[in-house]
Amino acid sequence: MWKVIVVRWCGIILSLTSILYGSWLLIHPTILDNYGPYEIINQMFNSYFISIAFIVCGLGKILSILINNKRLRKIAIFAMAFLWMMFGVSFVLVNMQNTVWIFAFSMALQGFGIAIREE
Repeated sequence: MWKVIVVRWCGIILSLTSILYGSWLLIHPTILDNYGPYEIINQMFNSYFISIAFIVCGLGKILSILINNKRLRKIAIFAMAFLWMMFGVSFVLVNMQNTVWIFAFSMALQGFGIAIREE
């Protein structure tokens, strides 16, 4: 089991971060409504949907690692990377100075890197 954790470390951390991020948005739905950087995301999705999407993708990746399912791993990591990329683009496009786009893009690039390494 430790070997799996070491080999899949980046995917596990990205998954846990996505689950935590989605959970935080679910617990505090006003974040999307009240903070400027989330303006574009808030117009496209309601806070419940986007929160659940992050949680489901993260859980899907963790589950795929536990049951060693390559197809589910690929689907989950690409979905997570897409969500983070979408957040990154929306944070850049919003008419407000913020640094959250750096975090979102780094998470997306990490996800795409993991997806490329998946066999």
